[in-house]
Amino acid sequence: MRRLSDLVHCSTVPVIINGRDVTTHPDTVRTWTHVTDEAWIQAKEHGPLKVYNMGTLVAELSSYRAGCSGVVVTKPGHALALNMARNDILDAEDGLRRRLKRLLKEIGQERTRSATRLSESDLRRFTADVATLNADFEQYQKLRLFTDAAGKNLPIGRLITSLQETGVLTLHSAEHASLSRRAMDNRLATVLDVRTLERWNVDSLDELVGVLTRYSEHAWNFRVSGAYGHAQALKAARVEPDLTKAVPQLRGFYALSPEVKGYPRAVMVGLREIGRDVQMTAWRYRKEQDGPAPGLGRPFTERRVKAGQSDLADVWTDGEKNVVVHESRLEGVKTVRDVERLVLDVLQVVLPGGSTMVGAPDDTAAETLVRFLEAEPRVTEWTLRVVRALVGEAQRLNVKVPHRLLHLLGTAEGVEDQAERVAVVN
Repeated sequence: MRRLSDLVHCSTVPVIINGRDVTTHPDTVRTWTHVTDEAWIQAKEHGPLKVYNMGTLVAELSSYRAGCSGVVVTKPGHALALNMARNDILDAEDGLRRRLKRLLKEIGQERTRSATRLSESDLRRFTADVATLNADFEQYQKLRLFTDAAGKNLPIGRLITSLQETGVLTLHSAEHASLSRRAMDNRLATVLDVRTLERWNVDSLDELVGVLTRYSEHAWNFRVSGAYGHAQALKAARVEPDLTKAVPQLRGFYALSPEVKGYPRAVMVGLREIGRDVQMTAWRYRKEQDGPAPGLGRPFTERRVKAGQSDLADVWTDGEKNVVVHESRLEGVKTVRDVERLVLDVLQVVLPGGSTMVGAPDDTAAETLVRFLEAEPRVTEWTLRVVRALVGEAQRLNVKVPHRLLHLLGTAEGVEDQAERVAVVN
């Protein structure tokens, strides 16, 4: 019913379904933004363009292909050329199609010029015009068509200035988010977000640079001021989509963070609750496994659990003073499984007893962890202690706790109360 109603919604001939007229005659609509002798047009801010051929829906076109978003209904006697199935518009350049296409493009361009805030659909339409060398250069300089790794939308002038300063264009990687931030903060690379590629309908940075360079050179042929400088800067920049290769000098980065706040602080308090116990248990296990080997007379030293940032690890240790957990890992603790994984990762780095900052763990790390868990099956106990301390600190700080952790804590306390009552009765 809904699909059939959509197909005939703008029909000038009434269509009755189960006694109800599901059509709306276009002449009765008061929201058309443009009316010509051949069509009714309603321009919208975003979405596809619905095309009704003399009142019957035949296609939904992407806004950047059609020129604008909204609805277009050709009037009776003004038919578009359709395929045999009558569900798509033929690309044959008949007069009506040409005139509508030109008008819709003008409507989209006028909106781009006059709108105080443009939608993503508007920006995509404009980038399509740039790719086909049909965009206005003045608008091209004004619009914020590029999104960097920090989420800021930049105009072409800011992008060119950044490229002239850094000389490197690369792409943000969620896996190396801290590396992106450091590359930008230290002006070592211009880092774009993947949303920029989507907006420009390209698959790679090289393709994007090619589109921008062609447009700048085209504008320079018409002696547009500034276009030549844009083209030169784009050609001179080194394009490296792999962030770790774009700034190799920053790889292997480890840093401690200032004391975290809010929910991450509550998670950190939970980890500190078990920190000494976990490290002491791992130290004793190593001592028992290795026997009276040289160097094991060294006394136990507790390492402080802290927050930090790294482009290589979520949890690491310097082997002497600190066990460090990445800030983003603290923020991502939402379930008991997340807590348990974090406890296991802390175990993984403290079990060897040395620094994990000087190389990747060898192939025996996982085997060592399994053997330890068989000898010391206390992960569930440690996990519950983390949750208790986490919830207590979060309540003290008046920050929200994921409901699944609260549910686990309530269930565990209920089981413990029941166990105590049974012990008293016995």
